[in-house]
Amino acid sequence: MTVTAGGQTSATGPNDRFTYLPAVTAVSPNRGGVEGGTTVTITGVDFTEATAVDFGSTAAASFTVDSSTSITAESPAEAVGRVHVRVTTPDGTSPISPGKDIFTFTPTVTNVSPATGPPAGGTTVTVTGTGFAVGETIITFGASGRASSASCPTTTECVATAPPLQAGEEYVNPVDVRATTNRIVSPKTPGDQFHYHGLYLKSRRHRIHVGAELVGLRGEVFGSQTSGCSAFLDGHVAANGEATDEIDIGVAQFSSCLPSEWSGGLPFSFALRLGDDGSASIETPMDLHTGFGCVYEGNKLSGGFQIGGFPFAVSLGGTFTLVAEEEPGAECSETESVFMSVGDSQEPETELVQ
Repeated sequence: MTVTAGGQTSATGPNDRFTYLPAVTAVSPNRGGVEGGTTVTITGVDFTEATAVDFGSTAAASFTVDSSTSITAESPAEAVGRVHVRVTTPDGTSPISPGKDIFTFTPTVTNVSPATGPPAGGTTVTVTGTGFAVGETIITFGASGRASSASCPTTTECVATAPPLQAGEEYVNPVDVRATTNRIVSPKTPGDQFHYHGLYLKSRRHRIHVGAELVGLRGEVFGSQTSGCSAFLDGHVAANGEATDEIDIGVAQFSSCLPSEWSGGLPFSFALRLGDDGSASIETPMDLHTGFGCVYEGNKLSGGFQIGGFPFAVSLGGTFTLVAEEEPGAECSETESVFMSVGDSQEPETELVQ
């Protein structure tokens, strides 16, 4: 470099040389997995004689100088984090260019197993991928949020417990299972999806979770040869599965009944099982004593209910078999038909996540 002033030009010397360094102005794509192998286009100036490309402190797995303004590089294997991509030529190494030369190494979720579970959550899921940090990785299931628990014994596997499906999430089902390591979130991949499936009860405001009490239920049971029994019922959601739900039912207060006519699971002491096909059933020993001295036994009532937008109303029926005549000459029939209804005129409702 020379300087001219007053018609005089400075002499050249060893200390007046000005060097143009290469510069990186863009990196695309600007993120990839920790296993490396991402093809990255580096844009900038003065790349012609590039001798090295580095992602942070690690050399690119390979690179090709396409022109003085473009290099194609393969990202190396590196830990999760953000690094500067720098190019070196005989003139030197490109300076750091914040916001332009950043490449982010991300964790990646490649598979979840099992890939389905009930809306109540609780499914133990093995999450496979790369870039997990032992003891420091957060696993999330869509907008339903953070896994109820998560443990990552290695950098390639985590075991997580699916959280409950949040109200409204059924409309964006399946959800993406994402891993967060060092505050960097894994990108969406085809293998990271978890599908919530199954029935759930909801009130006017929100989904009713397992263990929640059901209030306002009414029940009625009767046979063809006996008076009816009606009661206000207590209930709580005992289990929520992919194909079935279970509600434990008990009597809060009888309104009209002769309890002596019933025993076993009757009149209202049983687990009510609901199927995702709209079926309903009770399976437990049940006895019926008619006023005429006839004793009948059964072990199942079955029926159905409506799914989606209807107040909770289950209708059941079954046939019991005669086992004893307690009074001489009772003239009991060999079978007795039993019918039952359990429900509420207003809520809850039953929905199905598909």
